[in-house]
Amino acid sequence: ARHVIRRRAAAAALGSMAAHRFWYGMSLVMTAMLYRYYFTDGDAEAGLTHLSGVVATSGVGYFSAALITPWATERMRVETWVTLLLASAGILEFLLCFPFQEWGFLVAGFVLGLAGQSVKICADTVVQREVADAYLGRVFSIYDMLFNGMTVAAAAVTGLFLPADGRSYLALGIVAVGYVAAAVAYLASSDASWVTGQVITLDGVRAEFDQGWGLVRASNTQPAITMRFEATDRERLVEYMNLFKQQLEKHPEIDLTKLNDQIAAFSQPA
Repeated sequence: ARHVIRRRAAAAALGSMAAHRFWYGMSLVMTAMLYRYYFTDGDAEAGLTHLSGVVATSGVGYFSAALITPWATERMRVETWVTLLLASAGILEFLLCFPFQEWGFLVAGFVLGLAGQSVKICADTVVQREVADAYLGRVFSIYDMLFNGMTVAAAAVTGLFLPADGRSYLALGIVAVGYVAAAVAYLASSDASWVTGQVITLDGVRAEFDQGWGLVRASNTQPAITMRFEATDRERLVEYMNLFKQQLEKHPEIDLTKLNDQIAAFSQPA
């Protein structure tokens, strides 16, 4: 857990995935109750048949995410894409489902399927990129716990106030506000100050950390960027490299191949 906390991007990605699973879980319970009682007058067989339509549109959303997310993340930062997904999921679900008509839930199924799978793809990518190989197994254990546990927790919470037929403007409003709040929190955490100490801009940019430093500046002898890092141990060295990498990725014209190679090399156990 300490390893993840020190890697802001990975921690924020896990948080975004967990937030989606919670609000998705609440939406899932509400939808199941609506199709069981409200839309079909308590006819269980008809409710299951109609609910399969929402499952189908969600599946289309999952598949679409695999096509759209790589295209989107080539044109914007992962942080921007995830923020847009979470905010859009909340706003569109509220607008589509507010009339409590079946067509709205069918379309919302696609929206949440697309948003949820896209957030998961981004979270997987960020965790794989930011977490050292020696910790990946343990971090993905936390990932799985959050993925499943948040959905179960949402079901338990929803059961406390959802009416018998599932029709609840309160639940719909909570989910919408929750998604938007998650988007704001994710954006704030991923863009928060990444330096714990002083930033010196006398010759390039030197960032002082608790137990080391990093420097990036233009080379004096060739058209290239020079980077230097120092830390008390390999784990913190990789952490500081990744922090610089996150900032440099905002400038796609910079080739980060050598930095990525160094991160991969120092991530290996000594």
